[in-house]
Amino acid sequence: MSEVDGDVVSFTKLSGPDWLSVASNGGLSGTPLSGDEGLNVFSVEVSDVDGASTGTVHITVIGEASPVLPGGTVNVDVNWNIEYSVNGISDFGRERHITVHSAIRDPDWEGEEDKLDYLMNDLDVYFGRDNGSATWKFQATPEDPERPNMADTNWLANFDAWWKTQYDADLDWHRYEARGQEMIMGHNPHPVYPTLSWYPNGFADGWQPLDVETSAEWIIEYMDTAFRRPGESSGELPPKYWEVINEPDMELMTGQFMVSNWESLWEYHNLVATGIRERMGEDAPLIGGMTWGLHDLWQGDLPRYDGQHYYDLIYNNDPAASNGAAFYRDAGTTAYPTDGGFGSWSSGMWSGKASLTMPEAIWISMRSISMTGRRGRRRAVVPFGMEVPWKQHWIRWNGMMYTKTGFPTVNRLCCLNMERWVVHIRRILRRLIVDVSIGKISSLSVP
Repeated sequence: MSEVDGDVVSFTKLSGPDWLSVASNGGLSGTPLSGDEGLNVFSVEVSDVDGASTGTVHITVIGEASPVLPGGTVNVDVNWNIEYSVNGISDFGRERHITVHSAIRDPDWEGEEDKLDYLMNDLDVYFGRDNGSATWKFQATPEDPERPNMADTNWLANFDAWWKTQYDADLDWHRYEARGQEMIMGHNPHPVYPTLSWYPNGFADGWQPLDVETSAEWIIEYMDTAFRRPGESSGELPPKYWEVINEPDMELMTGQFMVSNWESLWEYHNLVATGIRERMGEDAPLIGGMTWGLHDLWQGDLPRYDGQHYYDLIYNNDPAASNGAAFYRDAGTTAYPTDGGFGSWSSGMWSGKASLTMPEAIWISMRSISMTGRRGRRRAVVPFGMEVPWKQHWIRWNGMMYTKTGFPTVNRLCCLNMERWVVHIRRILRRLIVDVSIGKISSLSVP
């Protein structure tokens, strides 16, 4: 037998029951006896001038008692030279299925080179997915001095050119480059997409996108300038797939503060896909998404707020605040409202209002780490007590200035989603082994 390249292939039986013979050309012959009934395992070596490989053949012998093949004889045909494929795929494809959600530039690999080598070479794992790179590069992009709330794309092009030189100079990044040829890249909702969150995760370098056109413009420029193009030798390989946005359904109009609607998400997808293909032509990656996070589709959608919820968060009685409130209200308006009920997916035990009837009002003073996820903010005074509709549950920021997205208004008094605070406070009290339900705590200060 010969391979496609003309090399002669030879077969040798290495182990297994004596009744089976393997000819040098791969032919099998032999007659099993009654004692060979059941599974028979044989080891066969296949070799040519370039080397040898071993394989295992499993043959089940059916005895005379079987109504299928009376006489105790079985004939087996093994076609060594036939390749079976589906849509052109004939291998398992570890590069497609055995992957890690990481990239060679991930700082987590610094100081862990031995583990990376073991993962890549010994376990034969591939890089499969990276949503972090585009996200942090967007965060680093400054605002265009001539276009408020839009990215400075000239800065981005220069940064991408510089980043290519950093990649070229670090030989460790090149060692496993081939392990990322099936890479899926994309970005997280915050801050690339205009989520309109006024928390720190909603901002780039001192500014925030207010519409999907701004975000799409940045993505198109990034895809065009950040990666190595055909015929070039500088920079990292481009992704094979681009995910337009990762799991927006898990944050859209929930307690994760993503103010938008389905129509804007669809528009964003089309802007990104069309823009990348027009700019990059045949060099464009395959574009997919948005990747859905909620897979229990038969259970209906997540509970989501409407635009009125964010409108109610803005209380200043001035024109700028009025414009801001209208902006948030309109941004969250959709023709396809949720059917999942009212509330927040992160704490769905609340419905409409929080009923916290206690003999004594509880005042808890804490740092605003619960709201911002960051330490060092000034204290916020949170009053609890009586039966309080959650929209009217006040948070007083002691002298702290908050500028709403894109509008020059200062809000020192605002209300937040009640259930988020209840969850955080419960966690703190649980750590202190305090039972809130007894209602006998008059004051508590958590540093």
